[in-house]
Amino acid sequence: MGNNEYFCKVYTIAFRLTGEERIASQMSVLAIENIAPKMNTGDIPSIVLKDTAMEIMKIFLSEPDFQTFYFNKTSNDTVSQNLMLQKAVLSLEPINRAAIVWRDMLGFKIDDLAVAAKCSKQTLYCELNNARNHLRTKLFECSEKEII
Repeated sequence: MGNNEYFCKVYTIAFRLTGEERIASQMSVLAIENIAPKMNTGDIPSIVLKDTAMEIMKIFLSEPDFQTFYFNKTSNDTVSQNLMLQKAVLSLEPINRAAIVWRDMLGFKIDDLAVAAKCSKQTLYCELNNARNHLRTKLFECSEKEII
């Protein structure tokens, strides 16, 4: 993948976790700086994106400042499906948010996140299931409100 595509994907991962542009940008820069020494110039292999995504997860889970941003629930804007999903993701606790983004949005194995999350694989699977249930409930609630 090209540099622009790589940077966009890294930012998107960070934004899904934080929901705040400035913080997502800061997390992206930190993650890329931590991974940059391992990178060659030219096309960026997909494994580098996974490594960078892991770095974002480590930063997100280890820095409380990056976990405190939640979606403004008082917004009266027309809610698109993506916005509803983002609102639902941001309503999750940080560990649940990391698990759902890592596994369901990025498609990576949940086992790989255990080191960054500093918890067992079994705990992560429980958190992932809790996150999925919470998202289902939130999205159902949002869709009901939109119909009414």
